[in-house]
This record gives sequence, C-alpha cells and structure tokens, in this order.
Amino acid sequence: MFKKFKRSEKIFALFVLIFLIGMSFAVKDRGGKDLKIFLFGLEQTKKYQSPYERYPGDTDRPLYRYAPGFLVLQAPYVLKSKNVSPLEFSDLEYEDIEPSVMAWYLTEVLALFMIAWFLWKFFPSLSNEADRKHMMISFLLAVPMIGYEISNCQSKLVAMALMLAALFFFEKNRMLLSAFFFNWAMTVYIPLVYFLLYFLIKNKKGFLLSFVAMFLFVFFLIPSLVFGFEFNIFLLKQWFLRCIKPFAFATSYESYTDLRVSSQSLPSALGRIFVYGKTGSFHYLISPVWIHWIIKIVSAFLVLVSCWAVWKNRRKAYRGLGYLVFFLLAMLIPQYTLTYTWAWMFVFSYVILSLSADTDLILGQKKFLLVLLSFVFVSISLVGVRFLSVHSLLFWSTLFLWGGSVFILARGKRGSKERCESFSR
Repeated sequence: MFKKFKRSEKIFALFVLIFLIGMSFAVKDRGGKDLKIFLFGLEQTKKYQSPYERYPGDTDRPLYRYAPGFLVLQAPYVLKSKNVSPLEFSDLEYEDIEPSVMAWYLTEVLALFMIAWFLWKFFPSLSNEADRKHMMISFLLAVPMIGYEISNCQSKLVAMALMLAALFFFEKNRMLLSAFFFNWAMTVYIPLVYFLLYFLIKNKKGFLLSFVAMFLFVFFLIPSLVFGFEFNIFLLKQWFLRCIKPFAFATSYESYTDLRVSSQSLPSALGRIFVYGKTGSFHYLISPVWIHWIIKIVSAFLVLVSCWAVWKNRRKAYRGLGYLVFFLLAMLIPQYTLTYTWAWMFVFSYVILSLSADTDLILGQKKFLLVLLSFVFVSISLVGVRFLSVHSLLFWSTLFLWGGSVFILARGKRGSKERCESFSR
C-alpha cells in the first residue's frame, strides 16, 4: 500500500510538471490577455492620466479596476513591453511583451506553491500521507480553473496567496504583518474586504489598530511615494467613483453593467432572472430599483449570517470553515465574478478534505460537505455549457456550499470535546 501511494505521488509530481510546462506555452500563446490591462493602467499613470476611464466599445465599465496599490505591485512587470495600439481593449497590443508575460507567469506559479504551503501549515492532520493525498486531490479538482486563471495572466491566485499570508500571521498573533498582507490582498481583489469582519470577530482591538495603520501605509503612503501625493489621491478618488461606488452605493440595477454568462456572482445570477438583453440595453421584468434592493437584502443576509456563524463557533477545529465562508462571500457578492476565480477551488477542496479526515467530526457533516464540494466540481466541469451558465449553475452550487458550511459552523457539534480548542488559547 505504501509503495503504491509513493508511486502515485511520483505520477502526480510528473503531472504537475507537465501542467506547468504546458501552461508556460499557453500563457505565451495567449500573449498576456489580462496582463495587458495591468500594463495599460501603468501606462496611464506614467502620463498622469486616470486608468479608470471607460474605453470605447463598452458602456460605463472601466478597463482597469484595481486599487492604486496594485499598480505599485505591477510596476516591476513592465520590463520591455511597449504599447503599440490605441488604448482600446479590443485593439490593445504590446510589443516585446513576452518577458512581462513570463515574469507574471512565474509569479502565479510561485503564488500557487505558496497557497499549497499555507494549506499544509494551516491544516496538518495526524498523517503526512493523508495531507499529501488531500493536496493531490485538491489540486486535481481545481486544475481546470487554475489553468484558465494562469493562461489569462489573471491575479486571483496572487490575491489568495496574500490573503492566506494574512490569515497565517493572524493565527501567529502577528497583527501588523497580518494587516499588511491583508491590505495588499485587497489592492489585488477588493471583495476580500469582507475578511475585515472575520478579523474583528476574532480579535477586535488588536487587529483594528493594525489594520488602520497598514491601510494608510498600503493605500496612501506607498502609492504616494511612487506617484506623488496629489496624483495618488486623484487615483483613489477615481477608483472609488468608477469602480466601487457604481455597485456599493447604487440605487438601481440600471447602474450595474455586467450580465455576461461568465459572471457567476449573486448580482449576475439574480439579474439573469429579472433582466434580459445585452449590456447597455437591458430589459427589466420588474423595476430595476426592486432588483437592486433584492440583491442588497440577500447580500446583507449572507454577510450577517456568515458573521453570526463564525462568532458562534470559536473552536479552532472549525477555523477552516470560517475561512471558507468568507472566501465564498468574496466570490458571491461582487457585482460580477468571472469563472476563473474558481481557481480558489484548490483551497476549498483542501479545507473540506482535511475536515473529512477529522476523526472527531460527525460523519454526517463530513458526507454533507463532500457532497456539496462534488456539486461545485461538477458545475465547474460543465461551465462550458452555455445553458447551464445562463441559469447560473456554478453560482447556485457555490451558494449551497456556503449554506452548508454556515450550517455546520452554527451547529458546531463534534464527536469528542477533548479536541475542541478555543481560538483564545
């Protein structure tokens, strides 16, 4: 049995190697599809122009949608790349972009290995063999979306690595370091802001002061040193007005801009029930104001129930589910969440598989979580079927996983009390 498992590890290592080599060719072939957007943002700031203005061919959605701090992280990746086309997304072309593409590819590979390392540290079981098995299965379940994410030169793996670093240092009671990585994670993917509620539930005073200090450092001080104080303030205002306000402070669904089937977030899924047509020419079955408030009420419910479940269950054995619930919030609630974000399935799978190996967790809870995880995996596998995407199968399966995780957190029953440890220890 042991020799057979060792052989499977070698086969898995070979598979990962072949996958990464294949991805290097895929990334080069696609020519840095989304990396061009990052480079566009940097090019605009070099000219002291806003990267958040809308681009021709779309309604009111800016091409670049990241916080100014992300521009700082992206600056080293310019290398030899140079724009050689009008600043329109459909024609956005660069020459000598290959070094930038490969540098970003290596960064994403590093982020992937960082994620695996953090998972290994977070959820050690009684057996290293079991941990390795969970790692292999989790990667295989997520590999389609990991490939999609990497081939597009996206940033969600980087955001996940930074967020896991924040959680890692939080567990070590290193609040300044935790807040530092948390704020950088938000510059990459702002919906991770919901984790602020998680941190405050677990450590109200200690984390809040660190968060404020690092927020000023990451969002104000560092970009101001790079771009200048006045221009950074201008960028922050533009980012808020163009990227945050249209959804967070909207009063009607008319200000929403995305119904692409590749978006599987709550606003997109509910929007497809009450709205039809293309972006810029929506037709509403009910008032867009009512649609907006339905989305806001459901979103508030998801956030409040998540906070309640994490607050109610402070046992260390369940912390993985607490992470899972808030990562799911960061996927479900944004105005749109494109399918490559489900590369995070790597983390979700490992958390649930680790819990399923816990001998003290109730058997029914294990089976329940595994069934929900399987439902999400099937939905990912069928994401190319347009009919199912139009009916938001991936969203609903992910919502069910959120609901199951919250339910088990709220019940918080285990087979043995001896291994239940409080976060306060």
